[in-house]
Amino acid sequence: MIGVPVTIDDPSAPESQRVLLVDDDPLVLAALCAVLRKAGYRVVTAESGEAAIAFSGEFTFDVAICDRHMPGMDGIELLEKLRELQPMCQRVLLTGGLDLATTISAVNRGSITCVLEKPVRSKGLLDVVKGALEGRRRMVRAYREVQAKSLDAERQKVEEVVFGDHP
Repeated sequence: MIGVPVTIDDPSAPESQRVLLVDDDPLVLAALCAVLRKAGYRVVTAESGEAAIAFSGEFTFDVAICDRHMPGMDGIELLEKLRELQPMCQRVLLTGGLDLATTISAVNRGSITCVLEKPVRSKGLLDVVKGALEGRRRMVRAYREVQAKSLDAERQKVEEVVFGDHP
């Protein structure tokens, strides 16, 4: 079953700083959403992994924060799917009980980029989102630099072939 979003901000908003927030507890979802919105983030909320996957087809997310234990698709499974669907999205696992073996496995596979333990304080949430966004910016910057160097090398080879002294 695909859930209905609790909150969707203006879909035409700039895609930077868009956060996907997923938790099956409506009170937790509303509280975390309020903190993020007050800080100026664009927030899309979902009460299930299935709904979150549906939203990932409509929106590009910079950060996804997902509860570990949810009925149906659990948080790690959701974040693994989001990694495939939106690889630039930073993935934060929200958990009330840290299962160290599962968490280490998920981090080692690259499914999650950060773990946030409940109960969550506003400052902790905002620090994690800020850090995740900075990590995403560094990733985008590095990708663009590699892409620019590759294009320059290709351009140089074409110029050598076209204008060079080749037989």
